[in-house]
Amino acid sequence: MAIRSIWKQRHEREESGEFAAAELFDRARQRLHGTSLAGEVAGLLPAALPLRYREFVSHGAGRRSDAYLQLYSAAEAVTVNRPDGWKRDSGLGDGEFCFAGDIFGNQFYFGAAGEVARWTLHHGERETLYDDFDEFLLNALVHPALDDDPFYELFETAVRRLGAPPPGAVLACLRPPVLGGAELDPENYRYTPAGPYLAFVAQLVRKAAALPPGSRIRRVLRNPESGELEIEVG
Repeated sequence: MAIRSIWKQRHEREESGEFAAAELFDRARQRLHGTSLAGEVAGLLPAALPLRYREFVSHGAGRRSDAYLQLYSAAEAVTVNRPDGWKRDSGLGDGEFCFAGDIFGNQFYFGAAGEVARWTLHHGERETLYDDFDEFLLNALVHPALDDDPFYELFETAVRRLGAPPPGAVLACLRPPVLGGAELDPENYRYTPAGPYLAFVAQLVRKAAALPPGSRIRRVLRNPESGELEIEVG
């Protein structure tokens, strides 16, 4: 049988939901680089998380081979979901567990029924994308649809300009969209450590959303004592 025919049959099995669960895990892990073992997952992750996710991450996690997507290890996920971190300003609740993030700082998290949704950093918006973790693996790792994604094109341009992403970095806007920056302009992006940038933008977006309609942000300051952002409009 021709190789193309074999691949077509396997892809049809995946699309129909007949793809073997163990084989899906194997093929998803093949797309991950820099895999790190999770250790004692049972003692780190909340018991209410989907079983399939817990099974997968118990054998490790890592970055997608092109570095566009990061599937957090158990220890990394615990840090990402700290209630006193950037998540405090995101609007995401304690039960909305972030388990992966892309190079722009957008986060993938589990909803109440195990569905996978995305929270966008620069807009604070939520969108349910997949019914469950297996569907996330199939569409985000095994067969990612990248051809029509303007942000993937932006990522490729950034890699040509800036090189490969350093570990723990995101592509950060020099001027975030909430301050009038162009979200699809490659010149508006630089690599920066993920944690401080997510904390800054999540708080900025939250405070900007509370301003009266039509307000124009003139300046953003950080209170040195509280660490809170203070927005001046005019």
